[in-house]
Amino acid sequence: MKNIIISILITSCLFTGIVNGKEKKLPDKVEMAIENIITGGKVDTKAVVTDDNIKNLYDFILSAANDDHLWQIKPRRGAKGAAIIRSFNIPFKKVLEINLASGLSDAAFFYNVLRYSKKINLSPQSKKFFSETSKSLNTNESFETSYLSVECITPNLQSGAYYSYTNSRTITRANINGTEIMISISDMLEPSSFSMRGIPVGPVDDGVFYYSQKPGMNMPGVTWVKSQMYISSTISVYMEMPDNKTAVAMFSWQSAGWKGMNIIKSYHIYTVLQNTLKTFNDVFGNPKINVQSTTDIIIKINKMSPKTKNALYKEYCNYVRKWSYKKPKGLNPFRKSAIAKIFNEKSLNNMKQDYKDILIIQEFIRNLLGKPTWSAKSLLKLTF
Repeated sequence: MKNIIISILITSCLFTGIVNGKEKKLPDKVEMAIENIITGGKVDTKAVVTDDNIKNLYDFILSAANDDHLWQIKPRRGAKGAAIIRSFNIPFKKVLEINLASGLSDAAFFYNVLRYSKKINLSPQSKKFFSETSKSLNTNESFETSYLSVECITPNLQSGAYYSYTNSRTITRANINGTEIMISISDMLEPSSFSMRGIPVGPVDDGVFYYSQKPGMNMPGVTWVKSQMYISSTISVYMEMPDNKTAVAMFSWQSAGWKGMNIIKSYHIYTVLQNTLKTFNDVFGNPKINVQSTTDIIIKINKMSPKTKNALYKEYCNYVRKWSYKKPKGLNPFRKSAIAKIFNEKSLNNMKQDYKDILIIQEFIRNLLGKPTWSAKSLLKLTF
């Protein structure tokens, strides 16, 4: 009975209302194609041009890229699923070069949904794959590589929970009858870390977060619940389109909850996918973002002295403190803000250097976009 009550409490707190877009059922032949691809965990590069699964997926993306639908897909392994397909006025070559630049972290660009990311166990073959497949391939040529990646997501906007986990990822690059395509299949290897509590700082669209290192969730009545992610599987497809456009399709299954209960619904996944593609368009669609400009940022930060990094990180800390001291609007002058309820200095002092570095990198990216946040009034200018 306790489990049922907690499930109702969590699910009702997570409900965000109607998600933007019309929901439509995925065609059966596409469901079958996805089932075969995700069951295999990879694409058969020897038959990528003639494989019916790839052909059905390819044709579907091509036909649905300009629709405004959210696609309903079947649950898998007990995890709810959702899909989204969009077309962007971004050259495929640019998307490919940034995605396959092995020294660039996904978290640098998808700062609304990723706190931290890192490729690990890259074999010499994988390094060769990244260096050689970011350029155009010959017609009907294909390559593939697999590796592990560590990810830490940003706090969920409703529950405040954030998690860390390790993915197995396989990337396929192919040219199918003259069309360039990249398929990324990722699958979480084991349950994530238990949930920690975090929260957005300032405007949500900025993608700046505070990470408290307190276990549990932010929702009243269930703050003590230590949730976990049990399943996280995603197929991401980037496909060259006419008129110098890129189609992006994401098929995602998520299961997370407490003591084996899955409280994730499809509309929760839609929200994350929509935020991911919005950030993708804002970042990749900006002419100032390219492999050279972003690589320069990484090189600059890697060469920074500890003193300069600490000075920049101090600006982030001051920004978090400022928002934690801010009183929420309302009649009760003694009511604490949402940040103040979980804020503590220890979490700032104990943040790992890798996480500090990615916070700085993300702010450099925002600055490149003309949207600095915690550094906006800093005397330490984020310039080269």
